[in-house]
This record gives sequence, C-alpha cells and structure tokens, in this order.
Amino acid sequence: MFENLSADIVRAQHHRAEQTPFPALLKSALENPLFYPATDQWMFPGDSFAILLQSNLARPREVVGGVLEHLSHLKIDSNDVVVVISFQMAEQFGITPEQLKQSESEVANGKPPSVIKVDIGDEKISFQVHLPYH
Repeated sequence: MFENLSADIVRAQHHRAEQTPFPALLKSALENPLFYPATDQWMFPGDSFAILLQSNLARPREVVGGVLEHLSHLKIDSNDVVVVISFQMAEQFGITPEQLKQSESEVANGKPPSVIKVDIGDEKISFQVHLPYH
C-alpha cells in the first residue's frame, strides 16, 4: 500500500515540475482572460489602476510582480498603480506595525490610509492597507 502511495507522490511531483511556470500562467491569464477582453484592449498609459489582493492569495509578491511586469509592457507607469492589501497581508510585504497603526489611525479619523511605498523588484510601489471594519 505505501509503495503505491510513494509512487503516486513521485508522479505528482514530476507532473508539477512539468507544469507551466507561474509567470507564464499569469501572463496568459492577463492576455486571455475568460469572459473579458484582453488587458491591452482596456488598459492604457495614463490610466490609474488599483490592484486588490485577496487575503489568502498564494504567492502575493509574485502576483504583484507579474502584474506590474505586464503593465510595463503596456507602457503603464508603476506610479499610476496602487496595491490594496488586507491588514493580514501587511507583513508579507514588509509593512511595519507602526505603518499599520498610522493607517488605522487615519481611517479612524475619517481619512484615507496613507500610501506606503514597498519594494517590488527594482521599484517602489504604492500600497494601501484596507481595514474592513472601518
């Protein structure tokens, strides 16, 4: 019984190794989305973009990096992009507890949260932390 399980695990690992790499999958999804036009048909230089990340998103830094790379191919400036993340994701992007407290204080006082610059690759990207209870 365990011999078969071992063989199945090896086959599954081999199959995963043969799968399309993540960056290529992301690029394909952006260029050929289901039930929506390709991004080059509705994203234009000079537009402002918000990238909203789901709290339990796997590999969020890779997703943001891949989307930013795609946007750069469309000649969209990274300064026109803000990434909105949940409070729970802040640590994954190096956002400090002090920055979180400042965002929380601003929202509690009726202001939008500050933009926090985060290094993604060679660029500093604007992030805002979403506090769903406010």
